[in-house]
Amino acid sequence: MKAVVHILRNAAGVTTLLNGGGNAIYVGHAVQDQEPPYITVESSVIDNYLRKDSGRDLIKESYDVFIYSRSYGESKAIAAAVESALDFVTPGTYNGQVVSSGRLVAEESQSTIEENIHYWLITQRYELMLNA
Repeated sequence: MKAVVHILRNAAGVTTLLNGGGNAIYVGHAVQDQEPPYITVESSVIDNYLRKDSGRDLIKESYDVFIYSRSYGESKAIAAAVESALDFVTPGTYNGQVVSSGRLVAEESQSTIEENIHYWLITQRYELMLNA
């Protein structure tokens, strides 16, 4: 989780579109009264693999990225920026985690109402391969 949040908070293409920049990216839930657009990130699945060629463990983690916005166009722009940051991540070390690769595996969008406020919500699922 540390790597994903670090990547997103340091991706200028993402943060310039959010209300509060990198401070509008949250683990789990946003702070109360956070105005959109903002992002929340949750870890959903973790699988371990042993690479036969090197004998090193790899961890495949799945993350759900929830993009909240007041307009469909704005949410799609943020989704494209998030995809650029995570789907095409440069292999390296991010906040102490070694990332080998990332890929977008699913995306869905919906209109939702929470506490009498209309939002556009785009949910993206990513898989990242991490060195154990």
